[in-house]
Amino acid sequence: MRRLLVAFSLLGFAALACAQAAIAMRTHRIVDEQQGGLVLGTITVPARWNVKSRVVWTYADVSHPVRATLRAEAPDGSAWVEFFGSVRVG
Repeated sequence: MRRLLVAFSLLGFAALACAQAAIAMRTHRIVDEQQGGLVLGTITVPARWNVKSRVVWTYADVSHPVRATLRAEAPDGSAWVEFFGSVRVG
């Protein structure tokens, strides 16, 4: 979760730089549908970008039961940012 917050913070700095260059921005809410629509977090992206986010709970994994992923992509696919809440190996 800490890495996810750091990544969102870094993107926030990028958004601030874009705002100074007069690029229209918007806020996307990362919603946890399994928990009744709880907002897990927000991210600021260019206004025309497509954003897909997902929150998945795996209760059997007691050490890390929630994982969030997000992909923000330019309309023409020329640029994107992707976040993975956790990567399991093995």
